[in-house]
Amino acid sequence: MFVFLAAQASANAYEPNKITSIYGAGSVSCGDFVATRQESDLQKIGRFKQWIYGYFTAVSMYYPPANNKHFLETANHESIMARIDSYCRKNPAANLHDAVKSLQDDLLQVGKRK
Repeated sequence: MFVFLAAQASANAYEPNKITSIYGAGSVSCGDFVATRQESDLQKIGRFKQWIYGYFTAVSMYYPPANNKHFLETANHESIMARIDSYCRKNPAANLHDAVKSLQDDLLQVGKRK
């Protein structure tokens, strides 16, 4: 029985580049995100911002500063939203998580170079 459980555990192991579920605003399409920003619906935009900032808060707790610089030091709230908006305009079929993850990857690379 132990062998079966060990085999089952390894079959369900975490894969870092495989997302199985995205909850909340991250699952919204980029096209819908852009449309909401154009409508200036502050309540809906606020929900997106909270999801995005919560995502980056979690990421910042996972990645230690590189060269005494935190990866978010090169970005502020306005630039984060502008870069996500730009990604979503170019990729309307993607979801908001894709846009945020792309920005995360870019910011982490910048942090490594400094």
